[in-house]
Amino acid sequence: MRRELREAGVTYRVVKNTMLRIAAKNIGIEGLESHLEGTTAIAFSTTDAVAPAKVLCDFMKKNKLEDAGILTIKAGILDGKVIEEKDVKALAALPSKEQLIAKLLGSMNAPLSNTVGVLSAIIRNAVGVIAAIRDKKEKEGSAA
Repeated sequence: MRRELREAGVTYRVVKNTMLRIAAKNIGIEGLESHLEGTTAIAFSTTDAVAPAKVLCDFMKKNKLEDAGILTIKAGILDGKVIEEKDVKALAALPSKEQLIAKLLGSMNAPLSNTVGVLSAIIRNAVGVIAAIRDKKEKEGSAA
């Protein structure tokens, strides 16, 4: 798991619940206290808000750790607000930023591609009509 966390730019540390309560209080995060029971670790990234959730959930799924109760997600913090375990898992299920950008660009490109296709079909049809008229006139001219 360490390698996956490091590659994603995620810092992971086991922390004391008391210290985490104090730190959360000092930075104005409320609602975390109820989740601070038993052993607690914190994973965070300064570059990608979704990376810790993705790496941890993928690791848990791949190694079937959640079913065994070895590793569980207690809560998350996103934009200074505490989110529940189900929300962290939903966040982890989102496509990556790169995938979302690719989908957006594909969606933006589709109408342009369709427009180009329609315009080229109009030109192709016009050329076909002109060729048919030319062929008809050539037949009429050679018949006379």
